[in-house]
Amino acid sequence: HDPICQRSIALKKIREDLQILPHMRQKFLREARIASQLTHPSIITIYSIYNDPNATYYTMPYIEGETLRKILSYSKKESLSDSKTSIPFLSRVFLQICEAIAYTHTKGIIHRDLKPENIIIGKYGEVFIIDWGIAEFEEKLQKKEPFTLPKKIAGTLTYLSPEIAKGEPFSISSDIYALGAILYYILTLFPPFQRASLEEWQQYLTKENLPSPFEKAPYRDIPQELADIAQKALSFEKKDRYLSVDELLVDLKNYIEGKPKWTFIKSLQIQEKDDWDFQENLLLAKHIAITRNTDCAEWFHVMLSKEVFSGNLKIQTTLHIDKECEGIGFLLSPPKSYKQKGIDEGYSLWLTPQKALLFRSNVLVKEVPFSLKTENTYDIVIEKTDNHLLCFINNKLLFTHSSYFPLLQNQIGVLHKGAHFQMKPLQISSASHNVMVPCLAVPDAFLSHKFYNIALSEYERIGHSFTGRTEGREALFRAGITLLEKAKDEKKDKNLFLEKAFEAFEKLHNSLSAPLEYLGKSLVYKEWEDREEEAKCLELAIRKFHNHPQFSILEEHLLYRIHESSLEDREGVYRLALIGLLHLPTFWNTPDTQNLLQNLQKHWEKVYFFLAPSQEDEKEYLSLELSFRIPRKETLLEILHTLCLEKTHCIENGLFALLELGFYDEFDQMVKDLEKEPISLTLKEGISLLQIANQSHVEDPSIAFSLLEKFSPFSPRAFTVLIFILNQAILHRHIDSLRSILLALDSYPFSKTEEILIDSARLSLLLLEKNFTLMKPIFQKYSLEQLNQESFSLHALYGIWLYATEGENIAKAHFSKELEISHPPTPALLGQFLSGKKLSSLFFWEKKKVYQDLFLFHESLGDPKKSLFYHKIALENPDNSV
Repeated sequence: HDPICQRSIALKKIREDLQILPHMRQKFLREARIASQLTHPSIITIYSIYNDPNATYYTMPYIEGETLRKILSYSKKESLSDSKTSIPFLSRVFLQICEAIAYTHTKGIIHRDLKPENIIIGKYGEVFIIDWGIAEFEEKLQKKEPFTLPKKIAGTLTYLSPEIAKGEPFSISSDIYALGAILYYILTLFPPFQRASLEEWQQYLTKENLPSPFEKAPYRDIPQELADIAQKALSFEKKDRYLSVDELLVDLKNYIEGKPKWTFIKSLQIQEKDDWDFQENLLLAKHIAITRNTDCAEWFHVMLSKEVFSGNLKIQTTLHIDKECEGIGFLLSPPKSYKQKGIDEGYSLWLTPQKALLFRSNVLVKEVPFSLKTENTYDIVIEKTDNHLLCFINNKLLFTHSSYFPLLQNQIGVLHKGAHFQMKPLQISSASHNVMVPCLAVPDAFLSHKFYNIALSEYERIGHSFTGRTEGREALFRAGITLLEKAKDEKKDKNLFLEKAFEAFEKLHNSLSAPLEYLGKSLVYKEWEDREEEAKCLELAIRKFHNHPQFSILEEHLLYRIHESSLEDREGVYRLALIGLLHLPTFWNTPDTQNLLQNLQKHWEKVYFFLAPSQEDEKEYLSLELSFRIPRKETLLEILHTLCLEKTHCIENGLFALLELGFYDEFDQMVKDLEKEPISLTLKEGISLLQIANQSHVEDPSIAFSLLEKFSPFSPRAFTVLIFILNQAILHRHIDSLRSILLALDSYPFSKTEEILIDSARLSLLLLEKNFTLMKPIFQKYSLEQLNQESFSLHALYGIWLYATEGENIAKAHFSKELEISHPPTPALLGQFLSGKKLSSLFFWEKKKVYQDLFLFHESLGDPKKSLFYHKIALENPDNSV
């Protein structure tokens, strides 16, 4: 009795006749100290240790209960019916034992004497592992010299692994063997072996027979899954057992949770052509909506199975790679319409020599460090169970991934870059749904087979039946998904089903799954091809629910949509990437995202007034430039209000973006707000320059230029203001002012790059004056090769001049040299427009450049009506654009 804490405790002490032996006291205290280092619910806590030559003991909690050995002895009495003797109850006890041993192994400790006598089951189902007397650190055990045919072994013979009898040291594998023996005892009510003595066991070691649990106890209702676990753990060879207790736990939990058992159905051989519906070399591209070439594309050999597999699916194979191998990919759930949509839709698992990568429609969703070595062979297992993906390599769980959207298709594919590998046939297994079927499994199955009406009816029934519960909310969300899928198939009534889907998602409003309402609505807007509303929906959800438990679903979907848009939707990727930059803390540092952003900047057309940032300002710089290109006035202002005042270039870029878009009132107000703050002299000078630019759109530009001349020689920022003044003079037809400014600039030294922009203004003036003769010597400063380049600033002006001087056919020949690309540079847009090509996905500033070129084109041809029309449009801002 502990009088201080007023409780009963257990006290363990050395026998009096052994107390005087120092080595016995040392061994006794080592047991206590090892146990005291372990903190786990199934391991007895050590309260105190008392070391004295006359009294050595330690104290522990007093546990009321019985040993597992005693409980198993009850089970043999047929008359006793007790839930504690049932296999379901004892399997949960065994789970707790395994979890405790898995924990001790992480601490580097081997128990060495696991047996039913050393396990106590408490009054209320508590499980405790006791007697750590011969436990030892694995590191110490491995350092001991092995010995052959020992005469005495620590531990109990029945639960000792064969290698111990051979003289090998105890290891994790020997504890796993003991766990297998305990499970065998639980299942059959008999120990797996009867070993009379060490000498006899060593003599008949290789002849020892392990009867199957069913043979040992034919009248006991033994689950096949538990029998398999026991027999694997009791394998004679260490290599055939579980490699860790964690691996054993995976199988054990699968049984306890009622997960399905796999049944082999098909073998797919790489070399067998009849197994594959599709076998070709394909160029798989990324970011093609934001690039103008195939920099982000790679060649792969792709194979897709002829057979479509339904339900849960498992793929097993054995892989060996050569030194030159760059990796092997496995495709899961590609769409049936892959020839139209792209074969890399769905999920693909890519195993490289350095890591494992999981992609969804060519978008990276998970990355796990992993090493494929050329000298090793790897057993690969990929499982798709309901909406979960699992990958095992050499029986070790590599990663899991859960999809919030049903995985509807089940074709299988393989992709690789070269034949530098050997792979055994793919063994395909299927399984029924979880034994404990979740209520959503039935409608999910109907949805996967496109029985939309039945699936919808079931989802709605579950939604109403489980109001306020997770299953009910998830059912309502999937009802919306079902209507979306039906809309994709029903072309005639597509909008009707999309509207119904929208209404279905609205039912989640103000519920605990409110983020899913916005997620669902964004999917509807995507099908309506309303990029702006889709982006607004996702941004609102991410702002509103950043602390919500389902935020990770929104985050993953936004990342997926950003990368998906980079394949097909230029405007979409700009809008969504901006949301990621502003609202997802991890977005900036993700390697796949960094790659996308680098490609974005590498391939977009440079805007003259955005001055390059320092490295630490790159994120803000990119956010401002995306806001300008979309354009998003509110976001520009929001970023400007939150920028640190020391980020001078970023503030100037943001203010200039407001001017370039024609938001002059917002510019004035922003400047007033900044002037109230203690800003640096550098920023003050920058703001002064921008105020001169702002003045040029309301007054005679020559006045603004006279103010700008005070900042001569021109700094990079002053030069951008000069270009703005020249553009304002062109747009407002201030021909006299433009002429006087350009005349004054003749005496200024400019770099070659700057001179091109000045020449652009000179040529625009001459077009307004219809003075085509003086244009020729300006064009002669540049090579014909330069002028024909569609990205060259003077390309469009040269075409207009050819139209006016050489005729329509010559001008068309000039413009016909332009390449057919998805988003041509702005100097090529005029030629595309005049040739009747449809210009899609243009940003506001690109449209403005086309309108300005069309204004100059019709002005030079003497067509005042069309010239006036395009002139008026070119002067508009995004808020009131015609």
